[in-house]
Amino acid sequence: MKNLKYTDMAELLPHKPPMIFIDGVAEYDLNLRTAAAYFTVSKESHFFDPSAGGAPSWTGIEYMAQAIGVLAGINALENGRAPTLAFLLGARLYEAHVDFFLLNRRYDVHVSENFAELELGNYRCAIYNDGFLCAEADMSTYLPTDIQRIYNL
Repeated sequence: MKNLKYTDMAELLPHKPPMIFIDGVAEYDLNLRTAAAYFTVSKESHFFDPSAGGAPSWTGIEYMAQAIGVLAGINALENGRAPTLAFLLGARLYEAHVDFFLLNRRYDVHVSENFAELELGNYRCAIYNDGFLCAEADMSTYLPTDIQRIYNL
């Protein structure tokens, strides 16, 4: 479904600016466990490299992780819970088809849940620019049901 409801990424992601890298949510479907978020690299972007005119392709892992966080945040809010921290356990088969995410271009990050069991999840992620596949990976996450338990270890 097209997103008209969630416009404040700070509402979905438990980060504080300037560590929120996703600009918005284009669409999501909680039944299918998918979301499409987007970002644009600006000169003020955390990962911007002026010598390259963009953000290095390895930063795609963080954009993907935050898009997964957006999906988790929407799911939490839709089920009466506050979004919480999640942890990226790893990225498998990360493949970048570009060297940089270029300045002032919009990139769409698609995430699709492969599985979620207990507190673990796995997602297929892809970043596109105007339909061109820029990067892709399978991402594994840990989303604790009781974040305070983690801090008390």
